[in-house]
Amino acid sequence: METPTVRPGAAQLKHRQVKAFHEGKSFMKSDGRIMMPSGPRSGRPVGLHAAARGLTLVELSVGLAVTIMVGAVVATMLFSGFYGTSTDQQSRGLLVAQEAAVKRLNAALRASKMVLARGDNYLVLWKAETRLNQQPNLSELQRIEWNTATHELWSYKAPPGLDESQDTLYNLASTDFSAVTSALKGTDLFPGILWASDVTGWTTTLDSANPQQANVVGYRFTITLDGASQTAVDATALRCQ
Repeated sequence: METPTVRPGAAQLKHRQVKAFHEGKSFMKSDGRIMMPSGPRSGRPVGLHAAARGLTLVELSVGLAVTIMVGAVVATMLFSGFYGTSTDQQSRGLLVAQEAAVKRLNAALRASKMVLARGDNYLVLWKAETRLNQQPNLSELQRIEWNTATHELWSYKAPPGLDESQDTLYNLASTDFSAVTSALKGTDLFPGILWASDVTGWTTTLDSANPQQANVVGYRFTITLDGASQTAVDATALRCQ
């Protein structure tokens, strides 16, 4: 007895076709044509695939935002470190310049015999009596002057080994040592040495109205670098009197 052929219904046939399509297999349509899929399918519904793609975009956006935030924090830290380093270097530069000027001033004052003249921006010192004639000679003079135009502190004195014929003798009581040293400063007989730059303030005080009777010299000066200032205040006694 011949077994009858059972043809699948339309719904069942459609289910087989969809299943074959997603599995990448060929299938026969109801009209007898054999259909070949263009490529393998992932088997995931189109809706889920779109949802996965949307989630990836969100993750990328979040990751980009986090990267920007981290970059901003790192940039801030680097800038803060650079600013701190720059400020430290500036402070060290001020201290070095100040200490160098203070040492030179104190050494000159301590080694001096007498203050011969004093003005708003200068001091004239009788360094020591090396000629042993009870009067100051050119080789024994020193002028310390703050140049208000260039903000520089200078020291002027005769060069070592000045010939005796050029070593002028000055009368202590009658000589205007401010005028004499002002006229000589910067010449071969009385050259200058730069002690400090960026000096924006300078004042001196004496413990006597008569400079030649003073025993203690007080001073105050300010050095300014890139907007930052450092002020030195000190007083020194003349020890070679």
